[in-house]
Amino acid sequence: MLGLRAFGSRARAPPFGVNAARRARYASVMAVRRFVERDLPLVEQGVPERKISAVHRERLARQSQDECRYLLSFSNERPVGWVVLLIGSDEWSEWRFRYLCAELQDLYISPAARRQGLGTELLTAAEHAARQLGFGAVGLSTGAATDLDYVPARRLYEKRGYIDVSRGPWLVSWSWTDNQGERRADWEVLGSYFIKHLA
Repeated sequence: MLGLRAFGSRARAPPFGVNAARRARYASVMAVRRFVERDLPLVEQGVPERKISAVHRERLARQSQDECRYLLSFSNERPVGWVVLLIGSDEWSEWRFRYLCAELQDLYISPAARRQGLGTELLTAAEHAARQLGFGAVGLSTGAATDLDYVPARRLYEKRGYIDVSRGPWLVSWSWTDNQGERRADWEVLGSYFIKHLA
């Protein structure tokens, strides 16, 4: 185990970027830990807007092969989000190769649980895991500054010390697979790539 901490009742500073009243309200209910197979039913129940069991299973299999760390965020003992930290050699993006960094993918917090510091907690836990694994930097791709849907995420990354190194938008494309294993859609967005050097 990486020694990932459950955040909340332990002696630890509240989430970065969350005001004092909100920190006090959520301090005893937040936790981040590794996503494990037995969490799947809880995730499907707790995050009904993203039914992606096949994707979760694929990521859990990759985690068992030490290709990634899959972290799960809880609020009041209910799963509300996750993030994937790529650490293995099976999937190197151009940016990851260039900066020799661990790479974050799919940082997700359920809409009802947003703006409570949970995204910050997931980032903190992922950065801690990357540092423990010997990485000197963490990278991630996100939507371009012109895409209003990504403004809150970009603000969070910038507050946490991530720097846009992409020198302008670039095209990001991917496809996803549904729970029956069928390829459902191809997506393309203009994106940016952010890097944070870990101290």
